[in-house]
Amino acid sequence: MAPYLYSPLPEGSIRLLRITPHPDKNSPVQCELFNFVLSDSESTYPYEAFSYVWGSAEKPLSIVVNDLNFLVGTNLHAALVHLRHGSLERIIWIDAICINQGDTLEKGQQVQSMAEIYAKASCVVVWLGSASTTSDQALDNIREAALRNSTEGKDQKATNSNPASGKVFIKSIQVLQEVAAARYVLIKCGSTEIDGYAFCSGLNAMELSYKSYPSLQPLVRSVTYLIRGAIFRPRHVTTQSSRFSLDIRPLSELAEMYHTRKATERHDKVYALLGMSSDDPSEAGLYVDYTIPWSQVFHRLVKYVLSQSVSVKTWSDRELAVIDGKGLVLGEVSSVQRDPAWEDSQEVTIAWKNAYVEAGRMSSWAVQASAKNIQAGDIVCILQGASRPTIIRLCHPYWAVVMISVPPTDSIARDGKGIEWSEVLQSVTRFSHRFVLVWDWEMHPNESLGDQETKYEELMVKEMKKGSMTDKLYIIAILANIGFVLQDLERPAEAEKYVRRSLRNFDKALKNVDNTNPALNSGCGTKTGAYVVAITEALLGVEGGWLPLRWASEDGYDLTIKLMLENVDPNKQNEAGRTPLSWASSHGYEALVNLLLGIEIVDPDAKDEKGWTPLLWAASKGHEAIVKLLLDTKKVDPDAKEKPDETRRTRRTPLLLAAEGGHEAVVRMLLDTNAVDLSASAETGEASLLWAVKNGHAGVVQLLLGTGKIVPDAAEVSEIEDESGRTPLMWAANNQHHDVVKLLLDTGKVDLEARDKCRRTAISLAAENGNDEIVKLLLSTDKADPDAADKDGRTPLILAAEGGFEKVVQLLLDTNKVNTSLKDNRGRTPLSSAAKNGHEAIVSMLAERNELSFQDLQRQILAPPKHEEFLNIRDEDYFDHRCQELFSNLRQWILRFSKFSDMRAARLTSEIGDEKIIDRLDNTILDGSDVDMYLCDRVRRRDVLTSVAMSMLWEFVFTRYLFGLDRETRQKLKSLEKQLVGPPSAIRRWRATTLTLLSNRDSVQNQRDHDARAVSETIFQTLCAILPPPSNLESQLVSSLSQVTKEAVEVSVEMRSQKAEYMMLPPLQPEYDANGDLASLVYFNAALMNERGDSSDLTNEEYEAQESKVRIVLFPLVVKKGGDYGDGDDEIVVYPAQVLVAPKRSEKKNVENILCPSE
Repeated sequence: MAPYLYSPLPEGSIRLLRITPHPDKNSPVQCELFNFVLSDSESTYPYEAFSYVWGSAEKPLSIVVNDLNFLVGTNLHAALVHLRHGSLERIIWIDAICINQGDTLEKGQQVQSMAEIYAKASCVVVWLGSASTTSDQALDNIREAALRNSTEGKDQKATNSNPASGKVFIKSIQVLQEVAAARYVLIKCGSTEIDGYAFCSGLNAMELSYKSYPSLQPLVRSVTYLIRGAIFRPRHVTTQSSRFSLDIRPLSELAEMYHTRKATERHDKVYALLGMSSDDPSEAGLYVDYTIPWSQVFHRLVKYVLSQSVSVKTWSDRELAVIDGKGLVLGEVSSVQRDPAWEDSQEVTIAWKNAYVEAGRMSSWAVQASAKNIQAGDIVCILQGASRPTIIRLCHPYWAVVMISVPPTDSIARDGKGIEWSEVLQSVTRFSHRFVLVWDWEMHPNESLGDQETKYEELMVKEMKKGSMTDKLYIIAILANIGFVLQDLERPAEAEKYVRRSLRNFDKALKNVDNTNPALNSGCGTKTGAYVVAITEALLGVEGGWLPLRWASEDGYDLTIKLMLENVDPNKQNEAGRTPLSWASSHGYEALVNLLLGIEIVDPDAKDEKGWTPLLWAASKGHEAIVKLLLDTKKVDPDAKEKPDETRRTRRTPLLLAAEGGHEAVVRMLLDTNAVDLSASAETGEASLLWAVKNGHAGVVQLLLGTGKIVPDAAEVSEIEDESGRTPLMWAANNQHHDVVKLLLDTGKVDLEARDKCRRTAISLAAENGNDEIVKLLLSTDKADPDAADKDGRTPLILAAEGGFEKVVQLLLDTNKVNTSLKDNRGRTPLSSAAKNGHEAIVSMLAERNELSFQDLQRQILAPPKHEEFLNIRDEDYFDHRCQELFSNLRQWILRFSKFSDMRAARLTSEIGDEKIIDRLDNTILDGSDVDMYLCDRVRRRDVLTSVAMSMLWEFVFTRYLFGLDRETRQKLKSLEKQLVGPPSAIRRWRATTLTLLSNRDSVQNQRDHDARAVSETIFQTLCAILPPPSNLESQLVSSLSQVTKEAVEVSVEMRSQKAEYMMLPPLQPEYDANGDLASLVYFNAALMNERGDSSDLTNEEYEAQESKVRIVLFPLVVKKGGDYGDGDDEIVVYPAQVLVAPKRSEKKNVENILCPSE
């Protein structure tokens, strides 16, 4: 039989296929092709349109068309057999038969009309292939799932059914324009048929798109979106112009949804979308023409979708475009929520990070499902000339396009009101970054980004294979711009990695450019020179250039530094008022400082917002060489003072800072200027000598004393009551700095009998800390009173005995000047203090010295009386006093902990990797203020640290009435208590009796001490994560914190051992609503709270009347329920919550007072 030959098609016509009926399925398929004119009629026609997968290019089977032989593929032949009716003819349009595939011109014209062909068909038949046992069962499963879904929701049972239900559809997922145009869709697999809407509903109910085949999820949901829409499309077809279109979506959105789909010919990935687009891309040269190279088609598409301003690189053998253009970062995707019903739409929440919108605000945009999944952390940007934003993701060494064109929401927040996107677009005048994007149509939606990075690196290497200087500078510019974008997104670690890498390569390139391209230095406009200038200007655009300059200095990139300094104002200040010289001086960049000082216009004594000069920074960090360079200019004030601060009243000088840090060489240079005030002090009256003494810097102390101008016995005025009035000798003794004590004694000008506000002397402090060498040194002067009592009546002997310091006790006893029977204000003797804490050796020493009998010894250590009432009943006044003592001791420890680190910056919440610690910090602030503002302030951060430490004591100690008992004992007591029957007062008496008896066991005391140490270590590690203390002082701080924790445990145990019920209530914490906003404020209550601020003379009642807001709780509320002997249920306040209220001043002023230092 002769082969069929096509005749030319008249303009405006299509071919239709009439399938001749036959009752025998095995008979040859006979058909007739005839021409049909697609008129301008709006109604549909009684023909069907066929959609299927072509499959193999081979055509081994034949059919009869117009009595001539026509070769077809296996899949199409099977479809025709099943489409043929036994007695009725069927008219259908099939592209493989109705279009002359060998005529490129006709093919282009017909493809351009395909949208209209499918739209005017009465039905679109989607062919899934020949039937099989699994496919028939699959469609049945889908049909049943759709039926159940219509009445019961998601079909959980069907989810676990035969996975073949999805395979059939997935193999045939290349359905685009066909189903988009359809007015009715019929899914056909062999002889089995199912309505298109029911098919999609069933698939959704079975969740196959993301359970059985997760990699095909984006493809499935995009096509089911089109199939489901068929039943809502009108039966008439309207056209608005000579160009027919389905007007589904703009071409940019269609390309985004469907570009990962397969196509026999690449052109069809674009041409198949033209008939569905709601815009007219023909003006941009986008029309069906298979003679145009693919690279040019793709190139035109990118330019049309984005902007004519961008540069685009495409390839004839790749579905990938590299896009280069200027742009602006708008924000970052914070979350993505997909439609749970159909998953063809998603809600994208964007955190704005640009002043053109409103930095810090969030917006939620409803976005159609895209081929590539949008993820949290993706970046939203706008390219110059584009009308819509683009979502991108870093995929080294490019930015990968996730969504090329995002339809924005109607309004966006700015200045507290909603504005139209068009207004935002008009207001953008500066596109600060250069973006090099990759729009990759070859990448599968679920492929690993790591795999793509390898591919893109290879692409860049291939493109830059010449290795020219221009190519190298181009790559440097790409890397640098990635770093600049990350800097805008507040990702400093990632930004630093990219900028440092580009700086390294840039410096290497400059060495070659400097030697081979004299045009660069003369400013000539060569391409290489232009790149160098562009990169330099970009570097200078990051924080005024200071940050890249700092990194370049750290890594020794001298040529880069030189080039940047030639193009920058060396006195330009950043937002904290700091100049490049200030930064370089504080970080010890000697080479950079030298370069800057060599610039005539540089001001070496410029002050930042805090009044700090470069010399102050360098002296505080101990950078000797830089201090020398600055002093040698003769243009700096060696006695410059920082600005006074209304909260800290700080007036520190370079000498004071250097002395505090123990920087001997710097101190020597400053003293040699003979222009420093040796008596200059900080906010607490601490002069340079006190700072050096406290920190044990013997060399600095010697230098200062050697001037002969220092008063070695000047007393300190401290915020801490117990420390106020201390002399340098007292501090040296307290902090156990033996060499410093000797230096001070050698002056012969110190008063060993001097006392602080708590009436303690140097020897009292040395004895309390157990330093026998310092005690011995003080006693050797014969001027130290070994029996001097402090305000609580405690002598050095009592303090040493209580602490278990045997050598100190022996030294004091050897003086024969101490009264071993002397009692303190609470009736404790040295013997009873030692016995209470189990220091047997000291008990023996004192007993032997006093020649005490066993009976005397028993009386002195207060043996329990032999009457029935062995419970130590306390009243509320006692516990009020104990809570006051505990709070005072905790605050003193926090102040000491913080002051040791006064020159150290606390870590902000963004720098702390432990979520639990961040939560603790956030929970300290009740009025919605930013906790970071307090951490930045070296005085106010003490309140935050106090609140954190106290809340941890409450959590670990006061909430556990069985604290200090081992696990087995706790379980037994809990089990027993559950079985008790009686009034609450009786149960409280039982508990008090049981715990008191248990407390006398050695094992319980040991367990309690062990648990207390664990609590103490946990608190210390938490605070160290916020504010790391000097490593040489850690043991001392841990030891003193252990005493505070031990005191808290004692108070807790005493509370639990009472017949009345004493409770420390939970510390107040902020409450937030579902949006993360503060739900309510806590107002001051005079009956339950006590204000601890020092800046106001208002009474508690006046605070309450003014409805003052509580900002921080320093110590929780303690209440008592019942009488002293367990009778009654009345509740009274034992110790009110100690709180700080928000000041009654403007927020702006408040923020200005506690700005974070820039260091």
